[in-house]
Amino acid sequence: MTGETLFGLAAGAPPMGFGEGDQSSDLFLPESNPSLVDRWPVIIAIHGGCWRARYDRLHLRPFCRALADQGYAVWSIEYRRTDNGGEWPVIFEDVKGAVSRLVEAAKNQPLDLSRVVVTGHSAGGHLALWLAAELGPRATALQGSNIIGLRGVLSLAGITDLADTLACGVCSENVVKLMGGLPDEVPDRYAYASPIERLPLGTPQILVHGRQDYDVPLSHVVAYPEAAMKAGDTVTLKVIEDCGHFELVAPQSRAWPVILESFQQLFEQK
Repeated sequence: MTGETLFGLAAGAPPMGFGEGDQSSDLFLPESNPSLVDRWPVIIAIHGGCWRARYDRLHLRPFCRALADQGYAVWSIEYRRTDNGGEWPVIFEDVKGAVSRLVEAAKNQPLDLSRVVVTGHSAGGHLALWLAAELGPRATALQGSNIIGLRGVLSLAGITDLADTLACGVCSENVVKLMGGLPDEVPDRYAYASPIERLPLGTPQILVHGRQDYDVPLSHVVAYPEAAMKAGDTVTLKVIEDCGHFELVAPQSRAWPVILESFQQLFEQK
């Protein structure tokens, strides 16, 4: 089921497409008069779905358009997932490739790469936190990372610890397939790919979670902020009462004001 049927149609102008197939991105721009601003701040959005091929970026379109209506340029990325060639290490290479495409797109679009926030939902939250580590002050290998002004990362019901998913049953049937083995079989891969193993990220982080989330339970996330702050990061966990998993990417939900407030807080970071 796509986001259009889950959360309503994404009103407004359709996005511009960049790239091809599962190595492509959609760019949502505000519909305000572009002459009123020089460049738009940028949100890199990463969809979830347990890294499975059956889920793609289409279900984030209402979320992305709603953010564009708030004055952000939204770069919604696609990547190869498990069952379509996205197993280790391809999925991570595709996410980094999407950043390189963003840098290229900014040459012809009114995008302010000095003001960038990365966000992701569920498994996309895992990739957003991981990408923040790649874009942060210790980044060396990601093309274009030196011109991305990362203000922070917003993880929405995000997976924070790949090894823990096996213990608590979060996408556990797919984690081993994604990583090509169990943690004790390929420990270097988990150390590279799991956000909790990459601390400190070196950038502000906000984690938003619904207390009634049964897909990625709150118990999976609570250890992460403590570990991150102990490592020296600035991290805030916002728990929304009477809220589940998918409400965090539904613009009409009770979570939406918290999401907008969180983006504003991160963009105000220097």
